[in-house]
Amino acid sequence: MCRLIIDKPIEHNNSVPSPNFEFPVFEVKEEDGEEIPDEIFRLLEHEGRAIQPHEEPLE
Repeated sequence: MCRLIIDKPIEHNNSVPSPNFEFPVFEVKEEDGEEIPDEIFRLLEHEGRAIQPHEEPLE
């Protein structure tokens, strides 16, 4: 026969982990001077100029 051992009452048996602010899960490293590479910057500028609304000539 198998016996089930329950350590905590049901109201305290929460499957969601409690947040621990002492040990962050993920730390973001901020880099100073992070810039978009020149080639990508030129492509974005060109794309901004190239997208124009469609206009049909009026007769």
